[in-house]
Amino acid sequence: MTSKSTQIWTTLRHLALVCVVVVGVLSILATGGGGGSSSAPLPPPPLPPPLPIVAFQAATSATADEAAGNHAINVVLSGTTPTAITVDVSDVLSGTATSGTDYTAVGTVTLTFPAGAVNGAIQIFNLAVLADTLVEGNETVDLQLGNVTGAALGVQDTHEATITDDDLPTCVWDSSTWDNCTWGP
Repeated sequence: MTSKSTQIWTTLRHLALVCVVVVGVLSILATGGGGGSSSAPLPPPPLPPPLPIVAFQAATSATADEAAGNHAINVVLSGTTPTAITVDVSDVLSGTATSGTDYTAVGTVTLTFPAGAVNGAIQIFNLAVLADTLVEGNETVDLQLGNVTGAALGVQDTHEATITDDDLPTCVWDSSTWDNCTWGP
């Protein structure tokens, strides 16, 4: 062999020896050895804390009557948060009440839990109820939570708000017979 090839061969042998040593050290570390008296593997790193959860506080609610004005619906936080949490409340338009007639159109409203909010913190969504004089019975508005940031949605992500009708029918007597009653608004 030439001196050049001898140098290359010697360098390769040294590199192979270094690789064997590195693999051996890594193997010892992976099994928990290497200086300690235990041969158990190292414990896994701790899991990150669970995400806080936001949800409607209840599945349903009802107004006292149509003249109630704003009907407060609670969205509650489970857990604590070091950063702000946002969640959207949307009208899914599947209730029996008419948007714009029985209540002010909702669209999407974003609620924010501030950084540092603690377990049980509440944000209030106000459903603006519009009074009318129609005898139409109780009507419902269906709401949905979504587009949450900084938290997870809880199980109760829908809410049905009932607008309680406060209008009563009137009886108009026919004065000619005194026994017919015509019901009207």
